[in-house]
Amino acid sequence: MKKLITLVVLSLTLVGCSNAYVNVSNPRETVLSVGDSSFSKEHFFSIMINQDPASLVIEMAKRIIMDQELPVNDEVRAKAQEDLEYVKELFGEAFLTNISLYGFTSEQDYFERALIPSAQEALLTEKFINENFDLLVTTYSPRKVRIIEFNDLAQATEALEAIKAGGNVEEVANEHSTSVSYKGALKLVHKESGLPSAVSSFISQSEVPTLTSSPIEQESTGKYYVVQVVEVAANRFADEIVEELALLNSVNQMMFVNYFQEGNFDVYDKAIFDALMQSYKDYLPSR
Repeated sequence: MKKLITLVVLSLTLVGCSNAYVNVSNPRETVLSVGDSSFSKEHFFSIMINQDPASLVIEMAKRIIMDQELPVNDEVRAKAQEDLEYVKELFGEAFLTNISLYGFTSEQDYFERALIPSAQEALLTEKFINENFDLLVTTYSPRKVRIIEFNDLAQATEALEAIKAGGNVEEVANEHSTSVSYKGALKLVHKESGLPSAVSSFISQSEVPTLTSSPIEQESTGKYYVVQVVEVAANRFADEIVEELALLNSVNQMMFVNYFQEGNFDVYDKAIFDALMQSYKDYLPSR
C-alpha cells in the first residue's frame, strides 16, 4: 500500500508543530444523548485519551487499511454470512441475548459491525500470506509430521524399531504409547506449534522426509519422542499452510506492521504518539 494513511478522530485539528497536541473542533457539539444526559465530542475525546488511546487509534487505522486493501465485496459478505450461521448455531435461541451483551442491537447490526470487519481481516490475512508465502515458509518452517510421545527410552526404542520394520505409525503409537497429545496422527506443525523444543529443533532442521534414527529426549520433562517428518515441500500443502498461518497472531501483526509502515502512518498528537511508542513502536514509520 503506497498511500498515506490519514487518520481523523472526531474531527481533530492539529495545533502547533513541536510537541503538538490536538484540539477537538466544535468540542461542545453533542454526539450522543441518553435520556436527559448528553455527551459532547470533547467528552468522548477525553475518555479516549485517558483510557487506551494507542489501541483505539491502531484499531481505527486498521479499519481504514482493510477498507482500502480489501473493500467489502461478495467474498467478504459470503465469509461473514458463513461466520454468522456458525455463531447462530453455536448460541441457538440465546443468539440475540448474547450479542446484545456486547452492545449489538440486532442481527444485522452484529453482521455489519462485527462480522464484516472480521471477514475482511481474515481474507486480508490470507492474501498477505499468499503474497509473502516464501518468506513466511522460511520464517515458520511448516512441516507435515507424525509424533509419538513416550515415558521412557525402552518404550520409545521398541516403537521406533517396529516402525522401521514397516509398522503403521498410529498403530504402533496405540500399542506402545499412553500419550494423549502425541499419538502419531499426521499433522501440520510450525515453529509456533508449541512442540517440545528438542522435537521442534529436529523438525525445523529436516530438509527431506525422514524418521528419527533414535528417540529424541526432552531433558526438561524426561519424555522421549519418535518423529517422522512426512512432507517438507511447502508447495505440496500450500492451502493448508495458508489456513494454519492465518490463525497466528504473529502473522496478523506482521501483516499490519507492513501495511502501517508502507502507508507512512502518522499521528499528530504527542500524547497518542508517546502511547504508541510504548506499545506499538513497530507500527510507526522509521524516520
